[in-house]
Amino acid sequence: IREAQQKGVTCPFILLTGQGDAELDARAVELGASDYLVKGRLDGHTLIRSIRYAVDRAAANEDLASSEAHYRLLFENNPAPMCLVEPETGGIESMNRAAAALYGFHPDETADLNLSDLRHTNGPVPREGVILREGSTLEEHRTRGGERLYVELLSERIVLDHHPLDLVMLTDMTRQIDNNRRLRLLQQ
Repeated sequence: IREAQQKGVTCPFILLTGQGDAELDARAVELGASDYLVKGRLDGHTLIRSIRYAVDRAAANEDLASSEAHYRLLFENNPAPMCLVEPETGGIESMNRAAAALYGFHPDETADLNLSDLRHTNGPVPREGVILREGSTLEEHRTRGGERLYVELLSERIVLDHHPLDLVMLTDMTRQIDNNRRLRLLQQ
């Protein structure tokens, strides 16, 4: 099984053996076998059912891997800055390229970031005439180089691999806020 997997074989494996050994059964499944059948206890119905289940599981795993790859592609290449955040700690699990570029990070520098590392102040900042989307907040952040950013954060709770995460959409509002301030000064 290991040698076949190393050679890139992806079809399901059913281990057929003459021994009814629980340790061998566990080891075969650990290595990636879909099922473990003992020759002396095997009949046609059991073999057909084992093959059908192995093929169905392999198809489901392939669909899952394809879906995950599709999600990753959409997340990583999305032009809208976004990140996945651990709700309890604020730890950034993943930041897409657009978000890394917004903050001036190289994508491999974002692994140990926390949302609080990006914040310059805690809590909301004055809106300066900006209309925010429902459910979003406006925060003052800093880039890697220390430049000020006003960012609208819109968060949506999602579950990945049975693990709750917040998908946070980040919209740079800095230019709009600065323009609104200048306009107000000119009006005064």
